[in-house]
Amino acid sequence: MSLSELLMWVGAIVLVIFVVSYPAQRRYKKSGKRPSGGAAGAFAVMDELFHPSAREHRIVMEEQAEARAPMPSADDKPFDENRIVITLPPESK
Repeated sequence: MSLSELLMWVGAIVLVIFVVSYPAQRRYKKSGKRPSGGAAGAFAVMDELFHPSAREHRIVMEEQAEARAPMPSADDKPFDENRIVITLPPESK
């Protein structure tokens, strides 16, 4: 297979991917919702094969996004003589 044939095939594949994903991109611009579908799953498999730590990172990021901030207890008093007191955690070196 010559270089020109290889470039032709790569160009054809890129064109097919663009044509298939174009309607989803238009819907995303109109509605603001992220597109999802079979292509996302296919790329996730490729990412899993060639970059396994990315999956672990995504899981941690999703857990952090879903985690709730701790609620203050009744004993916490943010006001001190009409001033707001903000307590910062100690800095670690």
